[in-house]
Formats: sequence, C-alpha cells, structure tokens
Amino acid sequence: MARNYVQHHSGFGFHYTDLGVNVFPPRDACVRDTLGWLDIDGDGCLDFICIGTASGNYEDTDHEVVAIHTPTGNAMWRTLCGEASKKLGLVGGVLVVSTNSGNRLRGLDPRNGGEIWNVGLEDAIQEDPYDGDDRAPAISSLGGTWAGFECVDDTYHVIDVRNGMTVRQGSGKLHPAGWNLPGFVAVEDDDDNFELWNLASNQRTYRIDDASQVRTLHSSGFFAMMHRSDGAPGGSYLTKVAMFDASGKNVGTCWVKNAEGDSVDHGASQYGVVGGMMLGGMRTVWSDPYSDDGAYVTTLAQSGVVQAQPLPPPRPGYNLKAMTWCAPVLATVWEKSKGTPRLLLAGHDPNTLGVVWGAEDLGGHHQDNLLHATTFGILVPKSNDNYFSPTNPACLVQFDPQSGAKVTEYPVEAADCVGLVDHFLVGSPDYFSGGMPVIYDTWNRTRLL
Repeated sequence: MARNYVQHHSGFGFHYTDLGVNVFPPRDACVRDTLGWLDIDGDGCLDFICIGTASGNYEDTDHEVVAIHTPTGNAMWRTLCGEASKKLGLVGGVLVVSTNSGNRLRGLDPRNGGEIWNVGLEDAIQEDPYDGDDRAPAISSLGGTWAGFECVDDTYHVIDVRNGMTVRQGSGKLHPAGWNLPGFVAVEDDDDNFELWNLASNQRTYRIDDASQVRTLHSSGFFAMMHRSDGAPGGSYLTKVAMFDASGKNVGTCWVKNAEGDSVDHGASQYGVVGGMMLGGMRTVWSDPYSDDGAYVTTLAQSGVVQAQPLPPPRPGYNLKAMTWCAPVLATVWEKSKGTPRLLLAGHDPNTLGVVWGAEDLGGHHQDNLLHATTFGILVPKSNDNYFSPTNPACLVQFDPQSGAKVTEYPVEAADCVGLVDHFLVGSPDYFSGGMPVIYDTWNRTRLL
C-alpha cells in the first residue's frame, strides 16, 4: 500500500498511509474505544486494530474489524464485515468486539482475527459507561483477563475474556474509583451505594453508603479509599481513609481533618486520572481539582486521626488537576482557575514535596486527563486547538523528568484524545471527525504513522 512522505509545519517528517478504509473514530478522549494497540507481528513497532467503515457513517451497518501493520500500512486481516458494531477493547490478549448492533460480544485472536468465543447479551452494550465518562472505553480492562462493560438496561457486567463467561453482574453501573486497581471492580448500585469487589475471590472488599465522593489513593502494592464518614474517634464526621494491600486485605483505617478539625476536600475519582497518591512512608497527596483549597498533603497512620496540610500551588491561582510518579519526581499538573486557560507542570521531591523544577507555556481547557508518563518522559498538552492551525497547533509536549527541560512536541488532532501504550504515544481523531490515528515513538521521538 502506498506511503507518501509528508513534512508537517511542526518540523516532523513522516510517512502517511492511505489505508483504503475509514477508521471509525472513538468517543472524545478515549483512544481505546474503537482502536486496539499492540505489536501484532513482533517487529517492535506498534500496530493497531480498528473498526473500519467504507462510508464513515455512524449509523451504517458496513462496519468491519481491520488489523493494520504500521510499517507498511497493509491490512493484516479483516473480519466481521457487516457484523461489527462500533466498540472494541483489547483485554488480556483477547480482542473483545461488540457485534450485532451491540447485542453480542465476540472474542477474537488479535494476531489473526480468528474467533475464540461468541456470546449473546440480554441487552445492548452501553457505549458511555462510568456515568458517561468520555475517557472510558465501552469495554474496559479490569486487569488480568477481566473486562467490564455496562448495558442499556442499567446493568453492569464483568466477563473472563478467555471464554466470554460472566464473572459478575448486577443492577447498577461501573464506578471510576476502581480504575487502575487490577483485579478489582467498583460499582454503584441503584441506591447510590458504592461497592469494591475482588474478582479473583469474588469477595466484597469495601462498601460505602454514598458513592457520590470516593477518591482512590494509588500506591505501589497498596491502595486506599478516601471518603467522608461518621464514626471518627470522638464521634465526629471526618474524612476516612481505608487502606488495603494488593489482595484487598484491610491494613488500616485513618481519619483526616483540616486545621479547623473538619473533614477535608478530596474530590471524586475520575476515570483515567490519578488524583491521589501514597508515597514512601505513607506520605500522601491528593486534590479536589474543582476546589480552590483542594490540594492537601499528610502522613497517614494505620489508625487514629491525622491533620492534613494545604499543598500550595507553584503559583497562586492554580488548582491541582492530576499527578503521577516518573522517577525521580512526583509530577503534577496545575490549571489556572480563572481567566485564560493555562497549565503548569511541576516536578516535586517525593520526600519533601518541594518543587524542584517547573514548566509553563502549556494550555488546553475542558480536558480532564492532562498528564501522561512513560518510564522516562512526562507528556502534557500544549493546546486543544486543531493541529492544522499554524498559529496554535494542538500537541503533547514531552519533558525530561530529571530537569523539567522540554524534549520535543508531538502534533495531534485533539490533545484530549491521546494515550500511551508502553513508550508509544497514540492519538485518535475525536468523535465524528474521521481521519487517521497517529503513532509516535517517544523513545526515538519519531512519528510512525
């Protein structure tokens, strides 16, 4: 298939491939909604599997599943023409595809498109899970061989992708507090109760009566659920932190108050966004991105009450939006709360949380996932404008975590519709825009597609 060399105004030169098929766009901010990313043939280059459509029309029934070899642009295999619906997910080495207008799921071998299993659903799959969160794919990986999805009859389902068998289901919906906790699923039932389930043991790990504000604190080998609750020592109403090891065993319960002795702002978990972390020595930082006083730090204890201290922004008037670990720093992104949208990236010493470097000249608004990281690089959007604009191109900026120095920029069509697969940055056209996905190798800083 023909590949033409193109010089982009940003300075990137790349080979553009006419795939001979329209790639069906995912929903806003989710590059995994209709695209599966993996190295199909073992050549070290990321390939992808997509929902293809001859017309590009959302309502047409001409959709098929197509695997594209990135180095050549050739179709490696095609299947389910006229049967594929609009959603797929690559989970546990199996390609799970919604078919027959979303009323049936098929498990395919991503290497050749061969069918592994085929199961019917009681109702059609819900295309907007996790309470309509744009960052969440309709078919979500829950770690290991488990995939979760919702149906339009207000039920949630968890299947084992090895055979398509149901592991768990119930009335309610998936809850974003379970995101990035491999082997767990968080659900919100019809009465707004929150439950966290261990899928391996099929045991309930935690339950809360109010699912409206639950913050997950992420860590290595541990995690915690943060929420407001009564029952604190002395009978007060404070912020409760229930801590668990990787198996879901409770290892302690701590209560957090502010300087006035009240509960602290902690916000709610968002799919795909890390808003709270436990560092070494149980040093903990979290944020409510919609509160002017929503960034805090404290050292948790396995029991008792601790006091939280405000974590000041690197510059006044900024709210903490997201964080991640990228050695040797804790990286945070702050957004200007008023006026022209601006972002500020900071690198913190993980022991003192002092700012060791900062980076500005960043932008973008109405985006929830503002921070991406590989093991060696940090990426933050510079703009969310169309990348064909010569004056304000959308791109992801890569920074060196050691120094905060800018490494390079990667032009994308929409800065909120990107993701990382290993060290590859992938970007997709946003909803209904059509067009081509892009793949960048962030290690070699080259564009592959």
